[in-house]
Amino acid sequence: VTSNAERQLPDAFLRRCVYFYIHFPRHDELVRILRDRIDPTTLGSGWDLDATAQQTFLEDSVTVVEALRQPALKLVKRPGTAEIIGWVRTLGQLYERSAAEKLAAAAQALKNQKGVAWNKLPGLHCLVKLKEDLDALDKASPKTA
Repeated sequence: VTSNAERQLPDAFLRRCVYFYIHFPRHDELVRILRDRIDPTTLGSGWDLDATAQQTFLEDSVTVVEALRQPALKLVKRPGTAEIIGWVRTLGQLYERSAAEKLAAAAQALKNQKGVAWNKLPGLHCLVKLKEDLDALDKASPKTA
């Protein structure tokens, strides 16, 4: 039985359980998980991504997700591993090459400690499921003239 601590399980049941907390994967672990779960032949199909470009795409994806998971953004439901895998698959299979460029720009902005236009991030709805979280990210996005 697994739980993501969203619901309280009955006390009688919990007394019979052994608890094991699984931490959220670190950056390198998450990149490895993505690499293991996503078929490289479908990642950016039509984009002509070589192995180095694929690795960069995965690294940029994880950089963006780590920023989304920060407590400062105050998301009610932070993206989990399943959402991250689905998002990267979606970007790599359904979006144009410009999605990778927007992702790279967002990752670079984060590395330079600049604001990110979250509302311009391709496939954001795959990562962020709640309307209130999407609204919060929209407000956190820098306003352009």
